[in-house]
Amino acid sequence: MKVRQIVQYQYDTGARGLSTLLGIVEKAGEKTYTVRWESGIRNRVQRTNTLVKLTTDKELLQEAAKPFPEAFRGRAGFIESRINRITKTEISLYDADKAGLESDPENPWATVCEAHGSIMMFASKSAARYHMAVPEWCSTCAKTINGEPDEDES
Repeated sequence: MKVRQIVQYQYDTGARGLSTLLGIVEKAGEKTYTVRWESGIRNRVQRTNTLVKLTTDKELLQEAAKPFPEAFRGRAGFIESRINRITKTEISLYDADKAGLESDPENPWATVCEAHGSIMMFASKSAARYHMAVPEWCSTCAKTINGEPDEDES
């Protein structure tokens, strides 16, 4: 593997079937290389690992020409995202300034409920990550967390 090559890792999610995780090679050594996955997580992969492969998808290769990390999601300032276990919604973490979100220097980190568009600003990245797991700052997600029925169901 070489730096800036796009790699993929396919895995079975169980109920949802086969899924592909994409990454960009950031460092390449003799025995290992470092990949930054689309989730924002970095890890070292041994060159003997046959589960991680170069992608041959032309569209993905064109995306590699774009600045990282926007190459994966088209989202400026994007750091990582997770599917919340309770609400089943995607909650993302952004660098608010790079994402173009209104923020002040004291609260530079934004968590975003991608399903409902709610945004909450935080002073530290660790606080923002904590609130990704507990998205009560999103009024719609808070109803799900608290067991309240949706307005559509009433």
